[in-house]
Amino acid sequence: DATDDENKMRRVIAPIMMEEVLDLSGDDGVDDSLTLQYRVTKPGPAFAPDLVAGSHLGNVSFEPNDNKKGYKMIWSVQFDTKRLVNLYQRVTEFTIGTAARTVAEATSVPRLLTLDATLKCVDNPIDARRQWLEFIWANGGGLPLLPPIMKGQVLNAGGGKAQRELLRIPPAIIEKIVTISETSDGSSSFLEYQLYRPGLTTFPFLVH
Repeated sequence: DATDDENKMRRVIAPIMMEEVLDLSGDDGVDDSLTLQYRVTKPGPAFAPDLVAGSHLGNVSFEPNDNKKGYKMIWSVQFDTKRLVNLYQRVTEFTIGTAARTVAEATSVPRLLTLDATLKCVDNPIDARRQWLEFIWANGGGLPLLPPIMKGQVLNAGGGKAQRELLRIPPAIIEKIVTISETSDGSSSFLEYQLYRPGLTTFPFLVH
């Protein structure tokens, strides 16, 4: 949410309830580089006894690479603790490192996978799509996981079993059917799904 100052954006990170403020006032857009600064205003109940109030600052700068292809992101963090210095150092390296790699992967060429298989004993593309929705989407496709929990609109194309969204436990992710269509002559059918909400253990998979 925006504060009274339009250059400052505030967020609360659940479940640790840490509050951060992002300061955009340094972004003038004049040259090829820019820097964003954020600070922790409330460390949350779990970290308040250890972190020195007002000491947690972060700077993220973006500079052109020497070869002029892409931009270099430099993310620096500083804070003071009253105890457990090494533990907080390792936690920060893991969380900031994972977030930085996720940004890099999300802005690069996506990882792609395309498979084809022959579905026997189906009468037409509409029936093949129904089989996929029933077996893969609604029943988990034989994976060694708990069956997905269906939610949302019931899909007529799925034979009455498949619904628009599903929750997979584990790893606690929500996937969603985005589009269902077929050609006018019925020779081909299509569907598209996406990772709608990553779980806590799969947050690097932002774009799926």
